[in-house]
Amino acid sequence: MYSDRDLSLVTVSVNMPDEEPGVLRFLEKKHATSRNLLFSSTDTAELQKAFDPAWDSAVPYTILLSGDGKVLYKELGSVDVLELRRTILANVESEYAGFNQYWKEN
Repeated sequence: MYSDRDLSLVTVSVNMPDEEPGVLRFLEKKHATSRNLLFSSTDTAELQKAFDPAWDSAVPYTILLSGDGKVLYKELGSVDVLELRRTILANVESEYAGFNQYWKEN
């Protein structure tokens, strides 16, 4: 859906490093095609602070970052898919600048 935009989807599993086989089975079952990362440390609290110091470590946690690291969208729990899509369409450059402006205004 966003293949013509400069957008990368990366998922991060908050499982412990020794749980990698189970994480991989889950991703394969879901046919995940995005880049998928797994915490490489058992100090999950510090790793979670790197994402958001205010994050209370509950999952799922979704965050959309701009190329310069600005938080464009974040949600703890289920995402509002329409709100997330509108945020992407408004903020990730397209070939036609008016398209982004439309989504910022609507």
